[in-house]
Amino acid sequence: MDYLLNILPKIFLLSVCLSIFTNSFAVDPPFGRLSVRHGQLVDSFGKPVILRGISLFNSEWQQEFWTSDVVRAVKCYYNANVIRLAVGTDHPWDDIDRIKDVVNASIEVIMYLNTC
Repeated sequence: MDYLLNILPKIFLLSVCLSIFTNSFAVDPPFGRLSVRHGQLVDSFGKPVILRGISLFNSEWQQEFWTSDVVRAVKCYYNANVIRLAVGTDHPWDDIDRIKDVVNASIEVIMYLNTC
């Protein structure tokens, strides 16, 4: 019990430091929080937004396209700002690593994600 009481303040301090450190490197999406106003997609300031991107084919087929390299290529070559992930429902847990790769790459290149 004494060990736990001694280590809790250190764990708390570490978690506070990590949260400050990670938030200092956070990057906002290009348009901020999106919403729909009067039937139109708008950014966080109410200005109209156009999203451009592609849909990755169903995760159960064409799995070779579910990579971080494809996400970067779509961003660079097509100047996309959104990518759609069509996750198959038969075995979604089999695709979890591919989903994580695409999500992390989208965050890295600052793209919105649409999942279905």
